[in-house]
Amino acid sequence: YAVVLQIGSNPIAIITGLFTTFITPIIYKKTGNYWETKDTSQRKILCVACLVALGATCLCFFLAMCFHSTIFKILVSESYQARSYLLPWVVLASGLFSTGQILSIRLTTEMRIVELLQIKSVTAIFASLLNIAGACFFGINGVVASFLLFSLCYFFWVFKKHFD
Repeated sequence: YAVVLQIGSNPIAIITGLFTTFITPIIYKKTGNYWETKDTSQRKILCVACLVALGATCLCFFLAMCFHSTIFKILVSESYQARSYLLPWVVLASGLFSTGQILSIRLTTEMRIVELLQIKSVTAIFASLLNIAGACFFGINGVVASFLLFSLCYFFWVFKKHFD
């Protein structure tokens, strides 16, 4: 699992982290002072960023689906290559979670910290329970499935709050 996570999740987390670091000051600038008149263009910027992140996630998922065995042949030892089929699913889960992180910027800029805390706390507990259940009953496949299910829940919950 660590190998699949390192190859599938970490590059996406690094790239979206850099992107988020770049875009966050722009969003805060567009938001202005919370008590003053707000510039609603920050919502449009976040929607575009979300679409870009989802598009990149779909592209990376497709590429991982096509080339997972080749990627594993190049990067990891032969003993791990049997699990290369999990790579696209980790890429998808990581991309969805990262897109949710981008959307969560709006909750922070609008001082909706309690809502964000609720989302992060509940989904973290949910992820822990899913990981335990997935590992106990399905092994590595269950852990990857739990990561994907957690990421979907997190993304859709933040997405819903984004448009509230």
